[in-house]
Amino acid sequence: MTANPDSAPCWLLLAESSAISPPSPHDWLTPSEQRRLQQLGAVRRQQSFLYGHYLLRLALSEYLGGTPLQWQVEQRDSGRLWLSNDGYQHIGVSLSHSGDWFACAIAVGPVGVDIEQIKPRAALADMVESYGSPALQQRWQVLPEAQRLREWYRWWCCYESGVKQQGRGIDLAEFGKMRLLLVATDGGEASAASRLEKAASFHHSGSICWSRRFDHLMLAVTTASACRLFAPRWLSGRQKLPDPEGTSADSERWLLILE
Repeated sequence: MTANPDSAPCWLLLAESSAISPPSPHDWLTPSEQRRLQQLGAVRRQQSFLYGHYLLRLALSEYLGGTPLQWQVEQRDSGRLWLSNDGYQHIGVSLSHSGDWFACAIAVGPVGVDIEQIKPRAALADMVESYGSPALQQRWQVLPEAQRLREWYRWWCCYESGVKQQGRGIDLAEFGKMRLLLVATDGGEASAASRLEKAASFHHSGSICWSRRFDHLMLAVTTASACRLFAPRWLSGRQKLPDPEGTSADSERWLLILE
């Protein structure tokens, strides 16, 4: 299945490492990727790099056509990825991984994705107090104890996807000022657009972040496009996607405000 990149939404691909088999030798990597790979000393980090960058090529071949190894992915010193294939510089790509899970996003224009395994964290309340923004701390106080861990991961994933979309690194001082405003929980574009317009009327400037909760994962992507999670045939036979949390299959849409 090949999409029209000028009309299709942002595509998200979620995969386990066991479903990815990067070719060896690694001469399919571009020179900038080769340099980055050599900078990663630990073998496990190098393996994760290869899994993610090959998964991205598999996704590109599904989304835009061609074969996986035809796609040329470059990596800047900041970590931001871009396509050097002629005529595709306007296509944004992003990668993330946590444990054995990998996520990649492809969209028209800049895009950032983050995935995190939801695991208990020691002294989580202290982390929220030390690094969380006033908006997060206020939200934290009214949430039941059972929901606080997921809320932390939602804010962190949305933040990291946002700075990746902008092509820069993490700044804990900035994280300590961010805000998230819920703009939609249903599948309607009109609802999201109208609430975003309302937020803009209060002189807020921000990006739309789409988050998806699974039983043990949090996934977030910041992009100007609607997001669709897809599973190609070659992948659906190798793994079972984790179950979405709750009964709704729709993503939540948030206005991410970074000051």
